[in-house]
Amino acid sequence: MPRDGCKQCSRRRIRCDKTGAQCQKCSAKGLDCSGYGVDYRFAADVAASRRSSRQNKSPNGRRLQLKNQGTVERRASSIFSEINESSTQSLSPILRTNSTNPSTLRSASPSHSPSGRDSEVSVSSWRWPHPAADLALEGLKPGISHLFNHFSSIIASIMVTFDRGTNGYRNIILPLAHQDELVQRAVCVVSAFHIGRQDPTLYATAEAGRTAIITKLSQSARRNENANDVFNLSTLVTLLVLLVGEMVTGSTEFNHLYSMMTALLQGSNILKATSPSVEAFLMQQVHMFQLFVRPFLDPAPGAVMLEGNIKHHLDFITCFSDCGPWYSAQVSCLEGAVQLAKDIYLEDYNGEHHPNACHIRLERLRDMTSSITLATPGMHALVWPYFVAAASSRSQDHREYFVFKLREIHQKTPMNNILIAIERLEEIWERFPSGGWTKCLGRFRPILAV
Repeated sequence: MPRDGCKQCSRRRIRCDKTGAQCQKCSAKGLDCSGYGVDYRFAADVAASRRSSRQNKSPNGRRLQLKNQGTVERRASSIFSEINESSTQSLSPILRTNSTNPSTLRSASPSHSPSGRDSEVSVSSWRWPHPAADLALEGLKPGISHLFNHFSSIIASIMVTFDRGTNGYRNIILPLAHQDELVQRAVCVVSAFHIGRQDPTLYATAEAGRTAIITKLSQSARRNENANDVFNLSTLVTLLVLLVGEMVTGSTEFNHLYSMMTALLQGSNILKATSPSVEAFLMQQVHMFQLFVRPFLDPAPGAVMLEGNIKHHLDFITCFSDCGPWYSAQVSCLEGAVQLAKDIYLEDYNGEHHPNACHIRLERLRDMTSSITLATPGMHALVWPYFVAAASSRSQDHREYFVFKLREIHQKTPMNNILIAIERLEEIWERFPSGGWTKCLGRFRPILAV
C-alpha cells in the first residue's frame, strides 16, 4: 500500500524522518531502510498475511488491525466528505494533461499474481496523461487504501471474463487512480457502493461522491472551450468505472453515463494516446457495454448492431481464446450463448413470433449452459443471454431455469443490477406473454443486464 516514509518506519508505527538515502531512525536501530516512495499491495490473501505477521510480531512491530467493519466505514465516510466539500471547485486542473513535462508522468503498474501473493510495482512501457503539475496528490490514506484493495480483489475479478494474471481493472485502472484524482474518486465510490450495500450510511456517502464527480464533469464541460482539456482518457476511465458502479447499485441512471461515454468516443482519437495493450483493454470494456446496453436503451439502432457481425464486440470474451484448451472451449461456449441470445432478441424485435423456433433456441441455450455452475470461471459473463432468454420464455420451466441462472450470478458477484433485471422480467411476462417486449422497452425502467 502507498506510504509516507520508509517501509520499516511504517511497520513500526513511527514517523519517518526521511533524511538521506536511509532515514536516521532506521540507522539508529541498525535496520536496512527501504527508502521512500509508493509500495502497492493488492493481495487476495491479506487476512492470511496478517495472521502470519501476528505470529512473529515484536513490541516495536505491531500492525494496525481493522477492528471491525465500522472502522472501515468511518474512514470511507471521511473520504467522501472531502469529495463533497470540493464538489463546487473547478475540475480542469484534474483533467488537463501536462504533455510538456514528461517528468510528471508515472509508468508504474502493479502486477498481480494469480496466487494472490503480494507483488511490488513493476514498470511497464505505457504512459498515461497525468494531472497538471499544480495538482499534488498525497499518498493514499488508509481508508482509500482499503477501498483500492477491495476494488482489486473483488470488483476487478468480476469485471473481466476470466481473472487471470493480467487484469486491466487491477493493472491499468488502479495505477491511474493513484495518479489521477478523478479516477481515484470514482474507484473509491464504486468500492464503497459494493462494501456498503447493506449499510445505508456508507451507501449515502458513496452516492454523494458519485454525484460530485458527475457534477464536476458537467460543470467543466460547460466552462471549457477546448474539449480536449476535459474529454480525455481520464474522463473515459472515470465513466467506465462509474458504469461499474451502476451495476453494483442497480441504479436506473446508467443511461446518462452511457450516453456521456458514447459522445466522448464519437470522432475522438483519445485512445490513440496510449499503448496498444491499454487501448485494447479499454475498447473491450466499451464493447461490452455497447453490446449489452444499446439494445435495451435504444432498440432500433441496437437491433441494427445485433443484425451485423458482433464478433468484434465480443473481444472481452474472445481475448482469452489463446490461454489454453479449457479457456478456448469455455470461450466458445460463452460466445455461442451470446450469439443464441442475439438471435432470440432479433426474432422478437422483428415480430417473428414462432413459438416452436424460439423454444428450440431456448432449449439449445439451456443445454449449452447446463454444465455451468457457480464455480465455473466466466459464468458471470452470461447475464445478458440469460435475461434475453428469460424474457422470451413462454414456459414456466424455461423461465425458472434462466432466472435461477441469473440468481447464481448475483450470488457470485453480487451486483444489484441483476436483481433489478429479474424484477423487470415479471413485468415483461405479465404485459407481453406472447412476445414483442423488445420494441416496448421504453415502457419499463431502464434495464442494465451486463
